[in-house]
Amino acid sequence: MPQMERGGKYVFGWSQVSQGGVVAIPCEAVKEYGVNPGTEEILIYGSKSSGGFVMAIKLLLKQSKMGSILTDNPDLDNEQTEEGRIFVLRDRKYCRSRVGNNNTLELKPQVLEAFNITPGDGLLSVRGSYIGLSMISKGLIVKCAKRHSELECF
Repeated sequence: MPQMERGGKYVFGWSQVSQGGVVAIPCEAVKEYGVNPGTEEILIYGSKSSGGFVMAIKLLLKQSKMGSILTDNPDLDNEQTEEGRIFVLRDRKYCRSRVGNNNTLELKPQVLEAFNITPGDGLLSVRGSYIGLSMISKGLIVKCAKRHSELECF
């Protein structure tokens, strides 16, 4: 996993959003975050400066300081709630998702729209916090990554 600049963030590479809204999770990120097919994720809409989303592992999210997201919004924590249903809490958007068989995420049309993602977009997979992987679409890190042709595309 390259570090593009000294002291900068570590990146796993690019994940292109397919026409069906499918996003590949880089193999190295799968290992680092311990995700497997069926792992439940909470997708958290990214910041205004980075776009995209954070793919937070639900179990780790529950155990973190951010666990209040789930206690304040119990339907988001309910496995009976439809995947891809958008929740808004404190001006932030969230949804439930699961890792697919080929270490992918399928972003439902309503998630693509709510998270301002379009099929064909390239998302830069960046080491986030210990609770999840960042998949960002804009900002300084993305501009820098575009200068690194050696970054793998998934």
